[in-house]
Amino acid sequence: MASLLSRVKIRFDALRGEEPRPPLMRPQISMILEEERRLGRPLRPQELCALFGWNTEELERYWRLLGQELQQARAELARYEEACTLYERYRQQQQEARARRTRRTRQASKPEQAGSPVPLRPEAVPAWPEGEEVAASLEARRRAILAQIQLDLPAHRRFLTAIKNLWRIVGPVAFVIFTISEVYYFLQHFLPTPTLWSEVLLWGISLLIEVPFTMATYDQAERRARQQERRAQGQPAIQPGDRLALWCWIGLALVNITGQIAFLAYVTHAGYQLTDPATVGLWVFILVRVGGVILGDSYTAFFLLEAEPTLERELRRQQQIVEGEARLAAVDRERLLKEAEARQAIRRVELAIEREEQEMDFVAQWQQLQMQQTLERQRRFMELERAQLQQLQSSASSGAIPAPALEQEPKTEQLGA
Repeated sequence: MASLLSRVKIRFDALRGEEPRPPLMRPQISMILEEERRLGRPLRPQELCALFGWNTEELERYWRLLGQELQQARAELARYEEACTLYERYRQQQQEARARRTRRTRQASKPEQAGSPVPLRPEAVPAWPEGEEVAASLEARRRAILAQIQLDLPAHRRFLTAIKNLWRIVGPVAFVIFTISEVYYFLQHFLPTPTLWSEVLLWGISLLIEVPFTMATYDQAERRARQQERRAQGQPAIQPGDRLALWCWIGLALVNITGQIAFLAYVTHAGYQLTDPATVGLWVFILVRVGGVILGDSYTAFFLLEAEPTLERELRRQQQIVEGEARLAAVDRERLLKEAEARQAIRRVELAIEREEQEMDFVAQWQQLQMQQTLERQRRFMELERAQLQQLQSSASSGAIPAPALEQEPKTEQLGA
């Protein structure tokens, strides 16, 4: 049973695209397994002693510790190799399927090679034409779009498709309503005297389980679709939180299953005498019925195909693309205008700051030059005064100039010389 469960888990991980992880083991076990892989057979006792440098006593002592662990490591290594094989096979299948989709897309883009219609994809439609032959390019694009649309469907397909699209909306609502009613009916019979507050509590308890389960189911469907998109783009399919979300959904499903089983067991008065064939058959019916309800809800959320593209839907899509491009262009234009105004405002502030800084530098330099000129004039005045004073003193001592001339000051023209 354990081997079967492990094989199922390996295949489930391979289908999800999860790369297998190598098993953890002791370094001694890793060395033994590497040597066995190189030789292609299990190691003999003598080879173990030569590999680790053991004697006979050490081999017996260590073998008691590592023997059982070595057997488990061999089994884990075999499962890991099988998982790697399945993963590589799954990757090859993915690449082949992606190549087939690419070939179908390229064929659908050519009107003369358009075969059976495929679901509409944006990458299958040629880009908007540029340059010459615009009319021919637009015609080819229109034909490529029409080649992917189901036209003139039979009446039964239109009818069943309409029911399927209606069930996408009605199904989750009906599931919530009826499962809530089952839980409410089961819990109500345990109240001796129901009151308004007890009724509110019962409905609240029922809603707090069924509504989150429905939202979690829808969220799992969205996660599955996004995983397929990332896988088609060659990106990692599993994102952080996907596994935890799946386990939470499984827990909510178990809670939902428990409520439905309790309701059916209470209504049918199944009892617990499993020796009675009628009781066993009734319990089998209850379990199968509840499992069918969960499977139906899961199939609706996870595996129900999308509606086939129609001409009206494609026209609405193209119209929405045109409107979206126009609105995005308006938003871009408004954003560019705001950014330009912001840059201009910033530039005006920078220019004002630069102008003020230049004016402050000019005033500072002007004042510095004025002070330097004043100091230079004062220094020149003192030098001329000192020189005239020395000349007058020397002349007065020789008697050539009268003494009152000593009091004469230098003229301004002399200071500027």
